[in-house]
Amino acid sequence: MHPELLTIQEFSKLTNTGITKIYAEINAGRLKAVKYGRCTRITKQAMQDWIENLPAFNAQSMEG
Repeated sequence: MHPELLTIQEFSKLTNTGITKIYAEINAGRLKAVKYGRCTRITKQAMQDWIENLPAFNAQSMEG
């Protein structure tokens, strides 16, 4: 296994994100994935890009 490639399960653990959400992000084009043989992998750079593009938290939206 190439050290820069993460399995879906590794990505899930590192980002505390569910498997269904990960595939939804890939299918929406917000998270880039590659095929490594028959397996889907996410590069560490793609993980960093995805994290950096997450929407900012808006504390005002929490006020009722």
